[in-house]
Amino acid sequence: MYTRVYKVLIFLSFLLISAPMIFMGLHKVSSNKVINFLNTAHLGGVSINIDKPELNVASWSSKEYQNQFSKWFSQNFALREAFIRTNSQIYYSLFKKSYNDTIIVGKKNQLLKQEYIDAYCNLVEETDTSYDELVSKILTVQSFFDKLGKPFFILITPSKAYTYPEYIPSAFLKQKKGLTEYEQLKKIFDKKGVHYLDGQEITLSQKALQPYPLFCRGGIHWNDLGTYYTAAELISRLQSIEPRPMNALTIDKITVDRMPFGEDADLAVTLNLIAVSNKRNKSGLTFEIYNYDTPKVSFRESKEAEAFVPSLGIIGGSFCWHLTSMLFENSIVKDIDFYYYFRKHNKIHENSQWVADESKPGYEWWEKILSKDVVILEINSQQFTQQDYKDTHYERFLDLVLEYMDGKHLSDPDIKEYE
Repeated sequence: MYTRVYKVLIFLSFLLISAPMIFMGLHKVSSNKVINFLNTAHLGGVSINIDKPELNVASWSSKEYQNQFSKWFSQNFALREAFIRTNSQIYYSLFKKSYNDTIIVGKKNQLLKQEYIDAYCNLVEETDTSYDELVSKILTVQSFFDKLGKPFFILITPSKAYTYPEYIPSAFLKQKKGLTEYEQLKKIFDKKGVHYLDGQEITLSQKALQPYPLFCRGGIHWNDLGTYYTAAELISRLQSIEPRPMNALTIDKITVDRMPFGEDADLAVTLNLIAVSNKRNKSGLTFEIYNYDTPKVSFRESKEAEAFVPSLGIIGGSFCWHLTSMLFENSIVKDIDFYYYFRKHNKIHENSQWVADESKPGYEWWEKILSKDVVILEINSQQFTQQDYKDTHYERFLDLVLEYMDGKHLSDPDIKEYE
């Protein structure tokens, strides 16, 4: 009997190992939808696509083909998604852990990112770098825009870990020490007279007043409601320096469902569990990780005939997508040039669709920024870490402005080109 069981186990092991090759072979000779689906990955997260290498004598002799084929195969073998999702599900279900080591499963199953926890608990490696140079650059650029008569200010967007520290695992909270980098730099901003709008403080103040979450359980970015309160304060800030009336951003109603998508589920999707998403199916089957309160906000139409509708140039990261779309769709701004991490230029069109161009930071970008009525530099509160700021979007933007102010032609070959 033991021999029979042993043979069955050997056969099943062989079948499991051979399954990817079998399905890849069937994919070549069959157009069956199930087989095609099993050969195509639908995983969440960022991945770098690797092209299948071309076999020739030179690539074989140099072993380049073997190396590239190994990388390609590891990304494209059949049933890859099933294996990854099964493994991730075991980690999550048994240990409440993510196989993706950048995602932390916090208290009450809240998903957080390691870097945001590190920033809140001051677990980032300390350096001797001072913020003096950074603040000096901000003040110089601020003065430049003041002379042009254009509003320019720093927008600090909130961190989920800072807003909801009660969800951070105790093992991290026990290590928390001193003031965060954000808190320290904000004191310097106040002392030196930097113009800024603190979305982190706004979000914290609203957290105490709202029965709804401002960050969803499975997301790392602020949701509709969380975005709204900072957007409303931003409009109020602009209105305080603009004599002409602006259109209002007024909530009509707040609805809450339990079907998150997009940024409200970006971390949940990246977990790559067996449940791909919380679909609107008739069976009512839901998985706990995709089943949580997701507030949605609708606004009253409020368009003034003589309203001032400015053009906006914004330099920032992923927290800007939700904010800029909200401002544009409610006619708060007439057009937006969004410089995503100051590496890619995106412009929103009338149908609220973003279109990216292929240009790189340089003189062409600077001319577009100068044409805007309002310029905002967004920095997330998590990004105020001394060891990181030298290679950030805000440092790259500030350097570009300073180069222009120094009279350098930004297309000259001696000017640093950002990739």
